[in-house]
Amino acid sequence: MTYTTEGKIFLIGNITTINNNLKKREVVIVRNDGGDSAYPNMVLELLNADTAKTDGLKVGDHVSVSFAIHGRSYNPPKGGGTRYFNNIRLLDIELTPNGDGGEGTVSGSLTPEPVTAFDDMPDIN
Repeated sequence: MTYTTEGKIFLIGNITTINNNLKKREVVIVRNDGGDSAYPNMVLELLNADTAKTDGLKVGDHVSVSFAIHGRSYNPPKGGGTRYFNNIRLLDIELTPNGDGGEGTVSGSLTPEPVTAFDDMPDIN
């Protein structure tokens, strides 16, 4: 499932090499959801492989991003129960006009793709 949102770039991390085939870069987008401005909504997104998508972008740029949310479980070898992790993977990022947001203000909303079927979960009975 792919989502889109708009925001302002707060941080563009350095490119980190994980192994010969994988590089990543962290990008933090600030969204203004109309909540308490003392606690802005800062979303960390990971950009894998195609790090060139951030070339030419800088902190403070207003952008539109599309991303996917991935989750998985992990069973530690020493026990302690199953743990669950989520990753937000940046799929695309584009500059957008500043609009009427002004300095430090960002507009946007999460817009999921339409769901075609709700019966995709395995039967647990």
